[in-house]
Amino acid sequence: MSVQNWNQFYSKQPDIKKIYPTEWVVRTLAGANYPNMKLDKSAYQGARILDLSCGDGRNINLLQDLGFVVSATEISQNIIDELIKTKKEHGWDAEFKCGKNTDLPYTDSYFDYLLSCASFYYLDHDTEFSDVLLEISRVLKENGYFIGIIPDDQNFITEGASKLSDGSILIKNDPYELRNNTRFMIARDKADLIALLESHFYNFHIGHLREDYFGRVVSGFIFVCQKKTATNTYNV
Repeated sequence: MSVQNWNQFYSKQPDIKKIYPTEWVVRTLAGANYPNMKLDKSAYQGARILDLSCGDGRNINLLQDLGFVVSATEISQNIIDELIKTKKEHGWDAEFKCGKNTDLPYTDSYFDYLLSCASFYYLDHDTEFSDVLLEISRVLKENGYFIGIIPDDQNFITEGASKLSDGSILIKNDPYELRNNTRFMIARDKADLIALLESHFYNFHIGHLREDYFGRVVSGFIFVCQKKTATNTYNV
């Protein structure tokens, strides 16, 4: 994964005065109680949440409005510096730190919730997916919530990708030329997603997203699960 690519990408973003949260994040955290997923919104007040690789910070205002104490990471100090520069402008009362999926700058059991909006499935060439899960689990409290999205094999980003022996793929045909030669972990179905995460997490609630943006399909599995303890077992 090229940090330089992402530095350039965020440095060229237009000067937008308002940014808006991602719809699936709104629906999952702030939406109605769905048949297969119910989060206790009263537990948000004062709870610590990590916005893992927060990008342009689009979900931070939503998280604050829901009552969370927000921390956020990105993969380079350049991106963090830009986010800090715009904190006041966007009304963010969040802590920003540089950190990778496998090396987060927080102590054990620090967070009640961790949100991964299109981030945790990025893998460096020398990184095992199990290393990412171990680090996410490490910073979550027992029974803490891991909320995220992972691409499936119908997502536009998987087109022409090379399949690797560990189940990950090597991106080859990114139309935005940001992710070429980057490794992704993907989930091909719900059972595959559970198999990927069950070493550290349980109590799975899974949805599926598929949106066709005029010929460019964005698709993947949305999930809510909890950090395992010694006595937990998983369910769907």
